[in-house]
Order: sequence, then structure tokens, then C-alpha cells
Amino acid sequence: MTTRIYFSIFLLFIVSVGFTEPELKSGDIIFQTSTSTQSYAIMWASKSVYSHVGIVEVDGKNIFVIEAISKVSRTPLEKWIERGKLGRYSVFRLKDRDAKNGHDVVAHSKSYIGRGYDIFFSSKNDDIYCSELVALAYENSGLKIGKRQKVKELDTDNLVVRELVKKRWRRHPVCKGKSKKFEDCWNLILEDELVTPESIAQDEKLVKVWSNYP
Repeated sequence: MTTRIYFSIFLLFIVSVGFTEPELKSGDIIFQTSTSTQSYAIMWASKSVYSHVGIVEVDGKNIFVIEAISKVSRTPLEKWIERGKLGRYSVFRLKDRDAKNGHDVVAHSKSYIGRGYDIFFSSKNDDIYCSELVALAYENSGLKIGKRQKVKELDTDNLVVRELVKKRWRRHPVCKGKSKKFEDCWNLILEDELVTPESIAQDEKLVKVWSNYP
């Protein structure tokens, strides 16, 4: 598994040329490799190059991404792409998509605009993280995508993930007021549930329609 993640990161930096821009549709799911400080922990835990995800909104000639960053926001596509690693991104779409479904998903995702960002990736608070936003927007539209997993099902037994958690554990919703030691908190966190960008990308109801990853 370690070899796989190193190889994925290596592929990320291979220069590729000749890609044409995709024809995006509202409700498309767009993935990238974030440049945030927590990106490598997400990649390592989920064994994926995807560490950030959002929902596409096509508004006339303008295209936006509804995403959870510092708060849930509506970001112009160009700005969203520039913020990612090397401008790489992938686009996934429902195999049985129709226009109404796409607009419903966008509307539900926009209902969260302004909601705070969940740095803990927890199911125990009102803040929201990127892949949770996507999963909730689709679920509220009557479609379940992605897979909720316990944290312990991911590859969390490594220095990258544990060091990130050590910086935050005292404020973690499942530990606050309950745990005075990191290891006690860690055991509680392992039982919490989350949905990763990769689990959404792996959903059989979706198809990849474009990517400039190697």
C-alpha cells in the first residue's frame, strides 16, 4: 500500500500536455489534489491523489465550484483549478444524470454556503468538510454516493496521519471533555465515521468523464 501512494504522488508530478477543456454540467463532481497542509494525510489515509472535491455549477457562461474550504463557498472554476496542485483535476458524472438532478444537487449544495469547515472530518459536529458536502448534496437530492467508513478502516497507522491528529485532538468533537490523553482520544476517533473523496470517486453510479491526471 505504501508503494501505491508513493507511485500515485509520483504520477501527479508528471507533466502532461494536449488536454482539451471538458464540457462541464451542473452537478458534476470535480476532484483535485489540494495544496493544504492536511492534503498528504488525506491522500495517505485514503490511498488516493484526490484530497479535495466539490460540485460544479454551470450558470450561463460562468462556471463555479461549490466547495467546503474555510467555509462552504461558491468559487469560480478558474480560481479553483489554480489553487490545486499543478492545475490537475478530474470530473465525474452520474451515469444516469438528467438536467433536473444536476440542478437539484447544486441547489442543495448551495444551501450549505457559509457553513464552517470541519478540520476534524467528524460526524459529530455541524461543520462540514469537502467530501461530506458532496455526499450530503446528493443524498438530499435522493441519491446516495460515496461510502461512510470508520476511520479505523483507512490507513491511519502512519506518522503523516497521526501527526496531523496530534495537533488537533484536544478540540476534536469526539474527545472534547472526554479524553485527557492522546491515545484515549485516538481510539475514539478511530470509531468515528467519514466519507473520503476517493470513496466518492469509486462509486459505481459515477463515471469519469475527464481528467488531466497522468
